Amino acid sequence: MEMPRYTYLPRDPKGNKDVTDECQALFDKLMSEAEEIFGPRTQFVPVRITEDDGPRTCFNGNGITYIRLGKGVGPRVNLTADEAGQLKHQLALEVVHVLSVFRDAPMTALEKGAAAYFAEDVGGYNPTDSGALKQYIDAYEAVKKLLGKYGRYTIKELRQPLRSINRISAAAIRERYPDCPDELINSLMSPIGW
Repeated sequence: MEMPRYTYLPRDPKGNKDVTDECQALFDKLMSEAEEIFGPRTQFVPVRITEDDGPRTCFNGNGITYIRLGKGVGPRVNLTADEAGQLKHQLALEVVHVLSVFRDAPMTALEKGAAAYFAEDVGGYNPTDSGALKQYIDAYEAVKKLLGKYGRYTIKELRQPLRSINRISAAAIRERYPDCPDELINSLMSPIGW
């Protein structure tokens, strides 16, 4: 399906507070850093950033990606250090998902763990510190093991030829890293629910 060509980006269909303009510079910086570590986006799509029940990313049928921050997390005048950290953390988590535009794609521990790894890497929190669910902590730990063993750019290498992070297969990992333990591969391939 060809992307719509908007002269402006439509507002969030849910009517949430739009903070795209205020977050644009931080989003661009984080996207650049994420592409350096994990590889380029599979598709360039317009992105709107809103406050809602996030953090989460929604790839809607209108051709726009919505990053939904938690209520009250968006930029404010005179942010405290904690508020600025939470904003950066939530945007960093979601930026990684924007690398792999694939509507209705299943979430894997590899992608969710990569998002958590990146958020911590750029100054956010690790899932244990932020009180995340066990499945997110496990995904983060698995990605840390993978990158610790094979290097910071492992996921970028596994995305060649260019594909979504959640499209990296167990076979692709085994082919590139034959000594990678099956237990680690299986944990990276496990589906993550919302």
